[in-house]
Amino acid sequence: MTVDGDVEGLGLAEAIGVLRDELLRARAAGAGSGIQLPVESMTVELTVLFGGPVDRDGRPVRIPQSGDELKG
Repeated sequence: MTVDGDVEGLGLAEAIGVLRDELLRARAAGAGSGIQLPVESMTVELTVLFGGPVDRDGRPVRIPQSGDELKG
């Protein structure tokens, strides 16, 4: 799914698949052109959004900050 040209809410494998498909489409579209622009390398920047830490049951857990005392 795209929003204003940005891919949003995709898993890593799906995002890479979308990029690969778009590159193949662009290559096919330009195949008959007198000037070719081969892609020699590509840099991809992905943003990963993390929520707060949770336990195995999905309940939020508190992470001690430096200076907090751990009680055993």
